[in-house]
Amino acid sequence: MIVGGYTLDLYCDRTERHVILENNTYYFKPDTSQWIPLGNQFLGETYTECVKQAKKEGWLVYRSIDKCLCKYCKGK
Repeated sequence: MIVGGYTLDLYCDRTERHVILENNTYYFKPDTSQWIPLGNQFLGETYTECVKQAKKEGWLVYRSIDKCLCKYCKGK
């Protein structure tokens, strides 16, 4: 049996309001003074499938320049 898979780990490139603790990324939301966990690991059979999952969760992924932004930073 041949088994294949793809894992995509994303980290926001605007790190001034982020912290990584125990492999989880948190975003600091200033208006509520809360740390919000970000889902940053996506599993699928291909890169494209993983990116589609990430985009559904609000991530903005630029493959051509190897950059990505979380749903809280992409509009800034």
